Amino acid sequence: MQASELRETRDYADFGTVHAAFLLGRLLARSRRDVVLKHSPALDWQDVWNNNLVFIGKDNINPIIAALLDGKDFRTSEHGVIHNARPRPGELAEYSGGSTHGEGEKYALISRLRGPQAGRALLLLSGPAAELMWALAEGVTNPNHAAQLFSQLRSPTGHYPDQFQIVIRAVFRSNVPVEIAYVTHHVFE
Repeated sequence: MQASELRETRDYADFGTVHAAFLLGRLLARSRRDVVLKHSPALDWQDVWNNNLVFIGKDNINPIIAALLDGKDFRTSEHGVIHNARPRPGELAEYSGGSTHGEGEKYALISRLRGPQAGRALLLLSGPAAELMWALAEGVTNPNHAAQLFSQLRSPTGHYPDQFQIVIRAVFRSNVPVEIAYVTHHVFE
């Protein structure tokens, strides 16, 4: 390549994230609200203060997602493991998926947090593998998957919590999520 030096860059998007952005954009386009796509380093506090935001990415790489998940019950590690800080009966302390790219069973997180201003929310779709972004977006945009995932959150009065984390399991074949299922969730204040 005859380059005098090599520089690390992070100015690319993997296919899972691109597919997730497409699915979310298609869903949000019907909402009659202005929808903007931004690279997270370009976000400022005015963006965060004035908008509902969706973050897509790996929390071990994206410092904004990592900061927002700091102190929450579920976090992912750089080794592809979701750690459960407060396991309840029947839950695992760790959810570890396959280490092969685009194949096998893997775990990811859907987190909904309150925004810094009343009436604003942050949705974080995060996981330790690139292909999980597609599965996460499919989980929240496909009516069948969303109904299955979010039915677990509904209280006996029919209300949904304001803040929560859901662990999902996705099975992949050739980078395609062929199965998406609810594993567990935590609700918090």
